[in-house]
Amino acid sequence: MIFDLSGAAAGLFMLAAATGQVPTADVAATCREIMKALGNETGLGNTTFETCMRSQQSAHKELADNWAKYPAADKQECVNTTGYAPNYVEWLTCLQMDKYLRDAKKGEQKR
Repeated sequence: MIFDLSGAAAGLFMLAAATGQVPTADVAATCREIMKALGNETGLGNTTFETCMRSQQSAHKELADNWAKYPAADKQECVNTTGYAPNYVEWLTCLQMDKYLRDAKKGEQKR
């Protein structure tokens, strides 16, 4: 039997967005996957994991500090808690790009 959980995931996202909190991602698992991929090739597994976790923590802090400022449509587009390797750096980058594009379009309209 196949279950479609996309509605449940969307519901959890909307709940997190409504409460004003950044959704939770298991970034340690994501960083471990990055460590496996890079560690085997570079021998930098532990350094990569620690660096990855610091980056994730920094991105989470910035997301939390600015969560209310991000438009709901941007959050819905950028924050994927059930996709491949969900992580705060990716979400933050997506939200920043959306803002940059919106600001660029506004600048073009003023010309």
